Parts: sequence; structure tokens; C-alpha cells
Amino acid sequence: MITRTSQPASGAMLISEMKEFASFAKATQRYIRRSLDVAYGRRDPIECWARDEGEAASIRAQARLYKQLDHLRLQVPDDSGLDMIEPRADRPHAITLGGDKNFDTKDFVMELREINVTPHVAQNTSRSSAIDGRTTRHPGYVVSQRIRKRIEEGFGWMKTVAGLRKTKYRGLAKVGWAFTFGAAAYDLVRLPKLMPAI
Repeated sequence: MITRTSQPASGAMLISEMKEFASFAKATQRYIRRSLDVAYGRRDPIECWARDEGEAASIRAQARLYKQLDHLRLQVPDDSGLDMIEPRADRPHAITLGGDKNFDTKDFVMELREINVTPHVAQNTSRSSAIDGRTTRHPGYVVSQRIRKRIEEGFGWMKTVAGLRKTKYRGLAKVGWAFTFGAAAYDLVRLPKLMPAI
């Protein structure tokens, strides 16, 4: 009996991926195919893909790099930010940590729970979410998501209204000044909403 699943077979491409690949330039498609042959050792990449000595040297360098990839991955620093959370996690009651949907991974959520931190990260609905009912059933999770949106609104305003999407200045001092000026302007815009009605 043949059963259909929503997941493609191992190594198979989804139709959307095939369409995206077909939209690439021919040179990009060629490089991707060549890279897959080098990475997985499916066939001799130099014999299949090298048009001259320069390209053969490039393929050899790529193969050496792929062999060192696991070692290089270990050298990349961990930017999850857990080292900044741990000093605050030794409290008697759990603290919460908000984040966008890119932090909705099983490893990150599990590490947070191990150090007594409740993950209030946005659920990634495009794939299986690590945030389950233990977190979402509480009203604090909904409040966290609403406040997180409010924080992002300030940055969105500065990008669109204050013109910081693409800065017109060069150098840290001038760009920092423009950011501070934009943040102060946003505060002035929000001030009437924050003041109690008189």
C-alpha cells in the first residue's frame, strides 16, 4: 500500500524549491550543482566541472574547505545570548525572555527551561514550534507578545519616518547621532499618548 506524506523523501526538493532554483541565473545553478558534487562526493567534480586550471584550483580549495567545515563550525562563537541570561536565572521564581520567531528552536527553548527561564518567543508557524501549551496557555505570554510588538514599532518608525532604513551619514559618530535624534523624535511623538489625560 502506498501512503502519501506531507514531507518530501530524504534529499528530495519541494516544488517551491525547484521553482526558486529554476529562477537563478545559469551560472548560479552551475555553481550550486558543482558545490553539491564537491560536498557530497557524488562524482569527480574536477572532471565534471573544471573548464580550466583556474576553476580546477577553485574546486580543490572548495573541497579542502568542506573537509574543515565541522572544525570551522566549532570555532564560530555562540550568539544565542544565553551567557547574558544565566546570571539572572538563579532566582527562586522563573523569569521570562522574549524573542522573535527565529529563537523558536528546540535546543534554545530546552536550554532556557533548564536554567529556569520561561521562553516567551514568538511561535514559528511555518514549521514545528518548540513553544507548546505550557507557555502559550498563560496570559503573560500574550502580554509579552504585545509588548514585543510595541518595541519593534519604534525601530520601524525610525526606519520609515526618520529615514534610518538607509543612513545618509558615514562614521559611527554621525550615524549614532542620527539614531539618537530619531529615537528622541519618536519619544516626542509618543509623549502625548503616554501622558495621562488632564
